[in-house]
Amino acid sequence: MRALKGVAVLGLIAALAVGCSSIQANYDYDPTADFTKFKTYAWMERATTTGTGGGEVRPGDMTDKRIKLAVNTQLAEKGLTEDTRNPDLLLAYYAGIEQKVDVTDWGYRSYGGWYGYGSGYGGYYGRDVSVYYYDQGTIVIDMVDVADQELVWRGVVTDYVTQSNSPQQKEQKINEAIMLILMNYPPPLPQ
Repeated sequence: MRALKGVAVLGLIAALAVGCSSIQANYDYDPTADFTKFKTYAWMERATTTGTGGGEVRPGDMTDKRIKLAVNTQLAEKGLTEDTRNPDLLLAYYAGIEQKVDVTDWGYRSYGGWYGYGSGYGGYYGRDVSVYYYDQGTIVIDMVDVADQELVWRGVVTDYVTQSNSPQQKEQKINEAIMLILMNYPPPLPQ
C-alpha cells in the first residue's frame, strides 16, 4: 500500500502543469541580502514531504531526484555550483498535494422555457452552482545564507495536478515548474 501511494504521488506532483495558464509562481527575498556573494550551494537534509491529497515525496525517490536535478540545472545556468564542503547557500524544497474545491455560483436560471404568467409552462427556476474537486500541487524552494543562518530567498509554484503517463512527461513538468520558480533568482539589484 505504501509503495502504491509513493507511485501515485510521483505522477501527481510531477505533472504540475495542466492547461496553459493554471501554473502560478511567486517569490520573496530579503532585500538586504547581497546575492552577488552567493556562488555555491548545498542541499539540506530534509524529512519526507506529504500533502493532504495522500502520498509522499521521500528523499532519494524519483520525484525527489527530478526536483533536485531541475534545481541544479537552473542554478548552474545562473553560475552557481554545488559544493557540499563550503557552501554559501543551503537549499531545501518542500512538495505536497492538497485537495481543493472550487465552487462557482452562476446565479438564478430558468430551465425548460419562459417563466411567467399565462405561459402554461414555467420550467424549473433555481440556482445554478458548479462544484469542482481537484488536487493542487505545490513546490517551495528555500535558500538560507550559511553565514548568518537566515532565509534569504523563497520561491513557490502551484498548479493543478494530473496523472502523467511517461517519465519524460513527469520530468518535463517538473522542469517547467522549477524554471518558473527560479526565473526570479537572483532578484533584481536595487536601483
